[in-house]
Order: sequence, then C-alpha cells, then structure tokens
Amino acid sequence: MRKIITIISAVVLFQSGIYAQTPGDFCSSPISAIVGPNSFDTTNNKPTLPEPDESQCLNTYLNWNSSPDVWFKFVPANSGFHNFSTCDLTSFDTSMVLYENFCDSQVACNGDATPENGCQDFHSAIDYNLTAGVPYYIRIGGFDGITGAGTLTIDPQTNGGSTTWYVDISNTAPGSGTDWDSAFTYVQDALNIATGNDQIWIAEGTYTPTDTDNQKDPREASFRIHSSLEIYGGFQGNETSISQRDPYLYRVILSGDLYGDDDFGGMNENAYHVIQIDGNVAAEPILDSLFIVSGNADDAGANKYGAGIIVINSSVSSGLSAKISECTFISNNAENGGAIATYTSNDRLFLDRVIIRNNNAEQNGGAIYNNGSLLLSNSLIVGNTAGAAGAIYCASDSSTTITNATLVQNRADYIGGLVIRGSGVATNNIIWGNTDINGEHEQVANYLPTGWLNNYNCVQNIDSTFGGTGNISANPMFVAELGDDGEPGTGDETFDLLPRSPCIDSGDNDAVTQFLDLHGNYRIVDDPYVAGNGAVVDMGAYERDFNTDNIYIWTGSGDNSLLTDPNNWLPIGAPDINTSMFFNSTTNVSTVLDIQMNINDFIVTSGNISIDLGGYALYLESLGNPLRIGGADSVASLQFSGINSYVYTNTSIDLYKSNLSFTDDIYLYTPNLIVRDSSNLRFDGTMYSNLTNVGGVVETAGRSIGTFTVNGDLLNMAKLGLSGNLVGSLVFDIQGNAQHENYDFLNIVGQADMSCLIGLRWGPLFTPTEGDVFDIMGVSSSTGSPSIVYSDGLPSHLAVRWVNPSGLRVGEEVVVETTGAIMFGNGSSHDLSSSTAPTDMVVGEFNGDSYPDIAMTVQDNSGGNGSVVILINNGMSGDNWLGFTESAPISVGISPMDIEIGDLNVDGTANDLVIANNGSNTVSILSNDNSGIFTKTDVSTDIGPMYIAVGDYVEEAEPAPQRDDIFVVCSSFLGSILTNSSTFRTRAIVFSHTSSISIPLTSDVEPSDVNHDKDLDFIILDSASEEIRVLHGTGAGTTPAMVVTGNPLPSSSNPVELHFADFDLDGNSDAITVNEGNDTLSILLGSNTELGNASTFPVGTSPTSLVTYDFDNDGDVDIVVSAINKSTIIRELTLIRNDTPSPGGTVVLSAGDAAGTGDTPVSVEHGDFDGDGLEDLASLIDQGANGPGVGIYFNVTAVVVNCPEDIDGDGSIAVGDLLAIISAWGTSNPSADVNNDGVVDVSDLLAVVASWGPCP
Repeated sequence: MRKIITIISAVVLFQSGIYAQTPGDFCSSPISAIVGPNSFDTTNNKPTLPEPDESQCLNTYLNWNSSPDVWFKFVPANSGFHNFSTCDLTSFDTSMVLYENFCDSQVACNGDATPENGCQDFHSAIDYNLTAGVPYYIRIGGFDGITGAGTLTIDPQTNGGSTTWYVDISNTAPGSGTDWDSAFTYVQDALNIATGNDQIWIAEGTYTPTDTDNQKDPREASFRIHSSLEIYGGFQGNETSISQRDPYLYRVILSGDLYGDDDFGGMNENAYHVIQIDGNVAAEPILDSLFIVSGNADDAGANKYGAGIIVINSSVSSGLSAKISECTFISNNAENGGAIATYTSNDRLFLDRVIIRNNNAEQNGGAIYNNGSLLLSNSLIVGNTAGAAGAIYCASDSSTTITNATLVQNRADYIGGLVIRGSGVATNNIIWGNTDINGEHEQVANYLPTGWLNNYNCVQNIDSTFGGTGNISANPMFVAELGDDGEPGTGDETFDLLPRSPCIDSGDNDAVTQFLDLHGNYRIVDDPYVAGNGAVVDMGAYERDFNTDNIYIWTGSGDNSLLTDPNNWLPIGAPDINTSMFFNSTTNVSTVLDIQMNINDFIVTSGNISIDLGGYALYLESLGNPLRIGGADSVASLQFSGINSYVYTNTSIDLYKSNLSFTDDIYLYTPNLIVRDSSNLRFDGTMYSNLTNVGGVVETAGRSIGTFTVNGDLLNMAKLGLSGNLVGSLVFDIQGNAQHENYDFLNIVGQADMSCLIGLRWGPLFTPTEGDVFDIMGVSSSTGSPSIVYSDGLPSHLAVRWVNPSGLRVGEEVVVETTGAIMFGNGSSHDLSSSTAPTDMVVGEFNGDSYPDIAMTVQDNSGGNGSVVILINNGMSGDNWLGFTESAPISVGISPMDIEIGDLNVDGTANDLVIANNGSNTVSILSNDNSGIFTKTDVSTDIGPMYIAVGDYVEEAEPAPQRDDIFVVCSSFLGSILTNSSTFRTRAIVFSHTSSISIPLTSDVEPSDVNHDKDLDFIILDSASEEIRVLHGTGAGTTPAMVVTGNPLPSSSNPVELHFADFDLDGNSDAITVNEGNDTLSILLGSNTELGNASTFPVGTSPTSLVTYDFDNDGDVDIVVSAINKSTIIRELTLIRNDTPSPGGTVVLSAGDAAGTGDTPVSVEHGDFDGDGLEDLASLIDQGANGPGVGIYFNVTAVVVNCPEDIDGDGSIAVGDLLAIISAWGTSNPSADVNNDGVVDVSDLLAVVASWGPCP
C-alpha cells in the first residue's frame, strides 16, 4: 500500500491560514538551512504549538513559555555528528529544539550551552548524530518568550578521525599533507598514512593509482581502501569546510588510464580496477564526489569484475557497507560489472546519488554486477552496454534493494535493463527506454519472481508477470530524454520530470530512506499541480521541484484564450523570457497572442495546440532546444497562424515525433529546422534557415494549396548507405493546373539535395491529361535524385515522369503521361470446410497439372494438432475456370503458423511444404511426390517456431547437388538452422538442427544475398527495434561473430511482413515492408553491398499483407497490398503500379485501382490460376456467417507493349517518328523525349534510329 507521511499534530502546528506568515514562521514552511551560518529573526513570528518537551534538556533553562519561534529544515549530506549553535555576540538568549523526520518527533533540546568566547551571554547548542538524507527540523525560540535576530550555525563533525589529509596534484611544493599548502600530489601518499576514520580531501585534477599490492603486473595498480576512510573530492584547493566544495566545477577524476593514452592507444594497459574496497573494514568507508573512469577488468578471476570499483574480501560477520555518494562512473569496461561489482555473496555496497553512464560489460551488468548485497538509491544509470543486463545484473546469491533510481537508455545483447536472479526489492524506480539486440526490449527479466518485490515503479511495456502494486507503464515524460543532439545515451539528456508526469507524487514514502534526490533536493514534496496525492515521493532519481523549474502550465482557466492572461496558467502569471510554456492536453487548444512575447522555450507533450499570433512576434530565447513537441513514444501537434506574424528562435528547431504547422504566410527565423523520424512539417510561408530532413515529412501548406519558401538549403540526410537515417519525404498537393492556386510550390533559395521521396497527392475532382506539366519546385541548384516518386489518386490510365528541378530553366518536375491500367475482375470465392480461419497460405503447383494450387495452415481451436489444407486447382474448361477441390487435411503440429514452399526432397521441383508448429517446437516437412501426395517428417527446432525462410544456407561441395535448407525464427529469440542432407531424387527427408543464432523479436524472415558474396543472408524483420536485421551468411549455416546490420524503419511502424523485389531494375534485390502501425510501406533500395535507407509512403489504413509481381507485363515489379480504404473504410487490395523509366533511376509508383473490395481480403498471394499468362491474385477472405474462404481475382490488364521509340503510336519505328523528333527538338515534350532526360535532342534521335522496325 502506498503510504503518505502524515504529520499528526498538523492541526495545531500549522496555523498558516491565521496570520500573515514570515519566513520560517511554521514548520510547514521552514527555512532551508545549510552547513555554516544561517540568519534568522523571530521579532514578527508567532508561537506554534505544542511547546517542546523540556524533559529532554532539564536544567538547561529552556523556559519556552509560548515563545515566538523560527523553523529551519536541514538534510545532511553525510551521516555523523553535527553541531547546531546559536552563538552570535549580537544575539539574544535563545532556546533550541531538534526534531528528526517530522515536526513532532523531538530528539534533543538545549536552553543554555556552555559559555564560549565570541558568543552572547546565553546561547544554545546541540550535538547530534545525524543520518544522511534524513530531514531534521531546528526550532529556535527565546528564554521566557523573548525575541530577536540571530544566527544558527551548523557544523558537521568527522566520524571521529583525528586527521584530515590533503591532496592537490597542482601543488608545486608537496609536504606533510596536513593542509592545502603542504598537500600531497598523489592520492596514494594520503592512503599510505591515513588511519581509522581520517578524511582525505582531494583537489581538482586527474589521479591514477600506483599501488600494485606488490604484484608485478602494473595493471594491478588500484586505489585500495583498507580502512574506514572518508574520501572527498570537489575541492578547488583552498576550502576549510566540506560544504564549500563544488564537485562539478572542480572535478576530481580517479582514472585507470595508467599511461594517459586512451584517446589513441586503447584500454589494454589500463588498471583492472580504479578502486578496490576491502570489505573487512572496522567501519564503513565513504567515497564522495569523485569521477571514477577508465578501468578495464578484462582478465580472469576477480580481475574481470568491477572496473570502476570492486568490493572484495568481506567476511560474513562484518555486515558493513562501503558508502559511495555523489560519484560518477564513466567509460569503465569489464567482463562483469562494467562500473561496479560486488565479488562474493558476503560483499556489500551502498550507492546513493550516483551517476553510472557509458560503461560496458562484455558479459553481465553494463553498470553493476551484484553478487552480494547492494543498496542503490536516488541514482541515474544511463547509456551502459553489456552482453546481458545493460544496467544491473543481480546474481543468484545476491540481495538487491533499488529505490528511486532511473535506469534508462541502457543496451545489451539480451535484456537492456535489469536481470534478476537473486532476492530483492525495487520501489519508486523508472525503468524506461532500455533496449536489446536480441529480444523484444524487455526492461526487466525476473528469474526469481517469488524472491523479488516490485512496487510503485514506472516500467515500459510492463505486463502481469511483473507483479507488485502501484506499478505503471505510462511515459514518464522526461524533460529532454534525447537532449539537444536528438540522440539517446550521449550525455546531454535531462531525466528530470516534466509537469503532469505520471511519476510525480506516485511513489511509496515508506520505501524512502535517503531523503535527498540526485540534485540534492528534498525527496518528499507535494506537487500542488498533481491533484489528490499529497506529499508523496516521485518515482525516479529526481524529485520535481515545481518552485524552481520555471515552467508555466497552460490551464485555459481564464475568461479568454490569451497567452498573456495570468489566469490561464499555473502558477498564476504569464510566461516570460526566463520561463517555459507547457501544454499537456487531451483535447484541442486554441490560444491567441495579443502582444509581442519573449519566452525561454515552448513545450507540448500532448494535444493539438493552435496559436494565433495575431500579427505579433513570438521570440523563443532558449540556447537549448527552443521548441519541443511530443515525446519519445507520443505524437503531439502545434500550429502557428496569423497573417504578418513572426516566430524567432536563437537555436535550431529539432522535431522528433512531432507535428508542426505554419499557416497564413507566416515567417520563421531559426538557424536550422530539422525534421526527424515520424515528424511532419506543414509550412505555408517563409523560413529563413536551412531545412534538414532526416526521415520526416515536409508538406507545403499541409492539405491546402500554398507556397513554402526556404531562404537556405534543403538537406536530405539519407543517401544510399547505412547512415542510420531514414529517407525524408516532400509532399505536394495537385488539384489543378494553376501554380500557387491549384498546386503547391516549394521554393528553395539555396541548393536542394533531392535525395528524398516525392509524394504527389492528386485531388479527386481533378483529372490531368497527357502532356500536363507541373512546376512544383524552384531551386538555385540541385544534387541527387529522389529514391521514389509516389502518386496517390492519379487516374490509373495515367503515369508521371519526374524531372529533377534545376536553376538553369523553368522547372517542369512532374510530367503526365498515358499508360495502361492494371485491372482485376470481380472475385471468385471458395468456401473452406473449416470454420477456423487459416493462419497462412502459399501458392504452388502441387499435382503436376501446371495450374497453381493453394496450401494453408489451420490451427485446432482446442489446442491439438493443426493441419494443412490444400486447394487443388481444377483448371479451365474452355473459357471457364473450374475452381478448386479441397483435399483432405494433413495433420501437422500444434499451432501451425508460417507455411513456405521449396525443393526440400532434392527432386528438382519446388513443390514441397514446410510448416512452423509453434506449440510443438518442430517444423513439419511435407515431401511431395509431384502428384500431390505428401509424406510428413517432423524436425525439432528451438522453442516457439514462428516464421520460415527456405534457401541454400549450407552450401554443398561440388559435385553434390545444392539443397534447400530451412531457417526458422522462434519466439525464444533464437533462429534454428536446419540443414538438408536429403538424398538426391528420393522422398527420404533428412534434416538436422545443426545450429542456432541469436535474433530479436521477429515478425517475418526472408532469404536474400544482400552483399552479393554468393552466400545467402538471414534477413529478419525486427519488430521490436522496427528495423530490417541483416545477418550475413557464411555459406556454412552461420553468421560472422558480432556482425549485425540494422536498417531502421520509421518509429511506431510495427512492421509485419517483408518481401524482396527489384523495383528500380538495377539487378539488385530491394526490400519492402508492410508497416501496420503507421499505415505505410517502406522500400529499401539495394546496392551491390547493402540495403539502402527506408523510403516510406502511406497506403490506406492498417496494411497487413502484400505481393510483388509484374502484373502488367511491362518489365517492372508492381505491388498489391491489403489495406483499409480511408474513404470507404473497407478493406481491399490496393494496386500500386510501377512505372520506373530506366534501370537504377528513380522508382515511380502510382496507387490507383483496387481489387477484392467488399470481400475483406486480409492476405494476398499471386498465381496464374486460369493459365492466361497474367498473374492473378489469391486472398484469404472473411465471409462473415459463411466462414473463412479464398478469393481469386483474375488479371484482366491489357498487356502493355513498351515501345517508347514509337512516337506516333503506329506499331513500328519509322520515318514518322523521326519527323516527330525533329518537330519537338529542344523542348521537353514527354512523347518525343525517348530517354526521359528532360529535353528532346540528338540522343532521342539516335534511340529511334537504333530501334528501327516493328515494335517488339
């Protein structure tokens, strides 16, 4: 149960509504006290009740007597005795009371302390042993109720050590180390002499260890902590108190880079451990405010654990934990525990307010490997990598308690976040955005669920197996989880919580033992803008400080919609140059600007926000990211409008998963505008900056017609090659022939990089004619060419030709030409005998009659063995197709999923079947005797087979015949390679499970030789990372170690199907994916060595399946996809014709007619079912009450004769065509421009002469 701290005596202590309150007048609003002097004045204060318990300090003359009092709150950074004193020569006779944790839990008091020189006649003093992170309240009144001004001085004492030792690497005259002037220059000098509870103060600088413990290996050098020392960093070198430090300004770096050569020489010579803590200590050592870097524990035994810190040699009885606080661990590498490790089950460690960033473990625990006892609180673990458990690995003998930590953006081969094999407790944590190479980005893998308690955590993609209470999976809403560079894990991220985060006031107060967050702010604070929870701790490493984050939250509670109305904001007021506007809405918000406004930045986390600037200017003054829209897994939108309005930013606008619109011919001044993945920029107006498109969509004027002028360059950052970027899109609406009025115009004043996708949306009321040209772009010069030009809504008898824009002449980028439409007739349906819808189907010729048949997998609803159902094509009788005959079902394994076809019995005919039996952990191979009689053989796989690729993965030595092997991807994140050893031309099937490879969560798999090395590659559709994973084959059924290539797809695309085809006619296989999540298809054009970057275009709603084939026999590959028509809301088969003009050029696609409308075709395959030479379509259809069926749609396309040199269309290339060339000389006439280079010239004439005679 979540616990809320309740102050029992609140009724009498907190009377803030009765009197005008002065600072510290009540415990509910105490003055924050710091180490050192703190001023106060009780003159205008009021008494609070109840009065102190004087029995704790009898005979010290407390004599409270309803004294007016002042309250301080102090949270110590370190445990130990602290002295509280009101000694001040000018002050009055004070009395003082100390409370621990709560305002009514009195622990000490004092009226008159021992007189001291320099103090008033009667002052108060308390010495008390404080616990770090616990809040203490100091209440000061006067003897018999007198008042006045004074000073509270707080002095932290040491843990009893007799000496403080000083270290300063910059000291030119080192000596005894007893003060800064005589400071040692080596930390080891201080370690050699310090004893007991001594303190070591270290000034800024980089220090390397020298103590090898008398071992010959120089890498054994380490800072060895053998006693209960207190080691503090962060000094400039002149301080007299620990409280005067600034650890981030004066960084103390303890480095394992023994030779200072990491930047150019690698880490092979680095120390195994920067710090070793001997667990057998008399008291608990403290390490505070240190940067621990560059250890490399890559050896054996203990020397492969804990490169930053290893805790070792603890005894069972010691029960002591070293305390590490306010330290940062960076760039350490180990086999286990990149930054930190406890070596045995006896070793203990307490980490509070630490940052562990960018460390690596080759095996387990990129940040921490715990084999003993670990307490972790108020800490950030980010950007670490490992083989398993990118953040923390808890071994089987371990006990782990994690409280108020943020584990984010860690990465591993398996399980990017937390792996649990021991006992423990996790409370108030945020575990988010951790990823793995092989898996489904599971945040937590708990292998001991009965020994682990999980309560009040925010965990991405949490499921019921996580257990516990109070856990959530909503986006935590970090301030800037990608930082200014737009990339995770690079160190510029900010993981504080934005207002309205679901993690605010959502934790468990009972779990909090350390009361300062990672910033040093008090942990349990009531955020007044979160309703109902009261003073409850936030989840994660940072407590949101609503008093200092300078964010105004839009409420719209005022009487108008003005941005400047204070009543529209929380807190009440208006944003200014030092504050942020914050919108977090579930509805549409419309606001108005009525005066020029200067703010720091603009944040929209959800909702559709519209700002009418009203002819005024909005200045965003931030030096970071001035405009943040949406979050890492959410999309929001912001629109600026208003004629003669302006938006200015000091720094670049960077959009990720964002929708940003400018309308009404608005003006934007910004250094650069970057449009990234899943972002949409709609602009009608003028922008003074460069426009960089990294996988986003740029629409001129949105769905309206308009002009977008870019006074700068257009940069598209996705040229062919594995840049890791997506291909951006430029989208234009064409609703008529008049520029600016009926179709969009994009004007690039600078240079335009055309390496993008061009989208053309044709208006439904406009029918262009052959020869129409559209000047949609103006540029001063251009480079590159579009990967794809995609038309949506163009009448199916028309095609477009693309001409790259040029500054040398008036542009005619889009040229309309006549072509033949791909047409399919009405469907013919076949009912299936089973009431269960098939899970998959393939088309093949099974019975030797030359007509293609259909095979389908059908699961058993009761959990038994499924079956394969085959529809035998009955062929033709004259002009009539005779339909199918359903064969008796063939029993296979439990829950059959994918079915594929291949030559598995090595008889030279690809008509055998293989089925993935998900519930049986087998594949069933059905060997065909070429007459449609099948023999079944089952072969074991890894757990959970799902999808199959058939190909020659294991090459045979000549002269042995090449055989089709089987690659099966499984839900257990393994791919099974089944090697074919079948005998030539026999029905004896011999397959063996020869190896397994690690894979991610997969939604499809295909064979292809992407790098053209003649070894078949394993091509996996990674649905977890939303990418195409290429595992290069070796020809031996294996993949090279550590060679993983990922081609990203758009975020939230949820890819469900993968195919290969040559769309650009260059002889290389291109990949195409069906992206059900964002209603798109993505094409990745292949080269001789790799797949390029994804070009993505929309296709209706919820596409589920596609096929590729040259359906109009014009020489290029077309596409048919099952999707829901956005206008009719009916699923159909959308036909996308390929009109690519020349090999290796821009792919030209056009979505036109549809087939299967009204039949609900959920999947699609192809085959020439009626034997007329044209490929038909087959689809699994939903027939409602009639049950599942198969629909066949016959191809009735008029065959296109591709003869571009026949200009006059008379069927032959002759004199008339020469005359047509001469007549159109020097123009861009599309009919006479035979080679499509944009001008009719001698090259076209030569093409006509070379093709002289009848068209082929």
